[in-house]
Amino acid sequence: SRAVIAAKDDYIVPFQLSENLSKQLDTSFYPVKKGGHFLEDDGFITFKLVYDILNNMMKTV
Repeated sequence: SRAVIAAKDDYIVPFQLSENLSKQLDTSFYPVKKGGHFLEDDGFITFKLVYDILNNMMKTV
């Protein structure tokens, strides 16, 4: 299982590249309005969306 999560305001990896990668991998794409590059400097110490996605993946195995 795999997933791609991307913030529209990512200043390191352009959003469109992440979206294209998701299409190439034929996987779920989770766009996030704000989040930067999901670093601690961007305010991310925990990431509930990642937890939820992984939790759902484990339930389907």
